[in-house]
Amino acid sequence: MSLHRLTTITIGVPNVADTAQYYAEFGLAPEPTHVPAAEAAHDGDQAVSFSTGDGGVQLRLQSAARRRLVELRVGADEPDDLARVAASLARLGIAAEQTGTEIRTYDPGTEVCVVVEIAGRIVQADTPAPPYNTPGHISRPDTRAPGVLRETPVRPRKLGHVVLGSTDQAGSQRLFTEGLGFKISDTVPGLAAFMRCSTDHHNVLPQDTEWGQHEGVLVDPDGNVIRFGSPMNADPGQR
Repeated sequence: MSLHRLTTITIGVPNVADTAQYYAEFGLAPEPTHVPAAEAAHDGDQAVSFSTGDGGVQLRLQSAARRRLVELRVGADEPDDLARVAASLARLGIAAEQTGTEIRTYDPGTEVCVVVEIAGRIVQADTPAPPYNTPGHISRPDTRAPGVLRETPVRPRKLGHVVLGSTDQAGSQRLFTEGLGFKISDTVPGLAAFMRCSTDHHNVLPQDTEWGQHEGVLVDPDGNVIRFGSPMNADPGQR
């Protein structure tokens, strides 16, 4: 597969500062953000970027009237991959803009700008297997899982997937599969499709609803998911 990962997502939110604080608590690392002057629509606009442990800058927040995914970027290996995407979109009659390093199109169903760009692949260091107790094999006697005992924050390793509401689920699915080259892992016929551009089970899931959006990230195993969510449960009314 010439596509190999989600590179960056841009989310529009009404209050950038408050949302940025949430994602900092979430374990993402703030990064410098450079916004072209042409993108500064009015005074007070802000933009904030965050990085994951292995993926580099993978989230950008910008000002918007309501929370929504504004842009989704997908990594490809080389210019030939962009040419293939351009030809596929043209066959479907979908407009696109291409430069030497990226091709940009728009999905009306999700109202998201999708960009396929030439980007390096993520190289992840091996993660030691956590000690599990299994029938007949006790590798962690008389102690709790390392993730439960962990006191330091859990940092996401990489961006995993996004789920999007679409007013034209079939059209969104067609754009990502027949146009961009995503593969289908599973479907809920007429309602949703789990699609991948990497070795993950899914990276994008458009579902048949006007609203609804979330992002998923990868963390290390063995209790870290629970530890990762603990700070967000401290004030449930705000999450």
